[in-house]
Amino acid sequence: MSALLAARDLRRSFGGLTAVCDVSLDVRPGEIMGLIGPNGAGKSTLFNMLTGLTRPDCGTVTFDGHDITRARPEAIAGLGLARTFQNIRLFEGLSLLDNVRVAGRVKARCGLLRALAGTPGSRREECAITERAMELLALVRLADRAGDLAASLPYGDRRRLEIARALALSPRLLLLDEPAAGLNPAEKAGLAGFIRDIRERFQLTVFLIEHNVPMVMGLCDRVMVLHFGLTIALGAPEDVQRDPDVIEAYLGGVGHGPA
Repeated sequence: MSALLAARDLRRSFGGLTAVCDVSLDVRPGEIMGLIGPNGAGKSTLFNMLTGLTRPDCGTVTFDGHDITRARPEAIAGLGLARTFQNIRLFEGLSLLDNVRVAGRVKARCGLLRALAGTPGSRREECAITERAMELLALVRLADRAGDLAASLPYGDRRRLEIARALALSPRLLLLDEPAAGLNPAEKAGLAGFIRDIRERFQLTVFLIEHNVPMVMGLCDRVMVLHFGLTIALGAPEDVQRDPDVIEAYLGGVGHGPA
């Protein structure tokens, strides 16, 4: 099966520190792939290179056959690759509805001038964008707060709003950077099922960074492990859990499997 997203020999250094060292990967259509590793392993740097926020020192990234190694983030998003962030990035002064509507406008056919002029076509498109945004807010159980400012949301709701905004881009591949971070136990328990649901509902491929190892092992089709910027394992969850390098480097020493 050909890869939807492919990276080859990616490397990125900051000063004298190599954050990602010659990493290659393929993300296959329709799968849920997990990326784990200790703090400072290079996970977010890798995601940033895949989505155009950080330029690699060397290596290549392709998405659906397009070379996106040097592409700008908005161009990559327009191709169908959306993401969330470890440090949530919302438009704090906008309502929940407008946060999602802004993302929905990325692929709008009517330009700004036609929208400002209020042409019939632009009005129909704005109605469709608003309807879609409300559907996504309902999906993440935030429709009743659509008019509230994003700044007013508690942490768990902010995470869900960010996912709704990413889905508004109509992505083919969704990158989730620590989606369980800051969630309470009940929210974490439902997250894996929610990710499976949106994969089926929107025909998505999902690639996620997560520190909740049991969730990753139970959710993902394949798991990749980074350690000091190097790939030390990549494969089925059951194989990764038994890998001695993973046990030693990430899970606390030989003889200790994932919690």
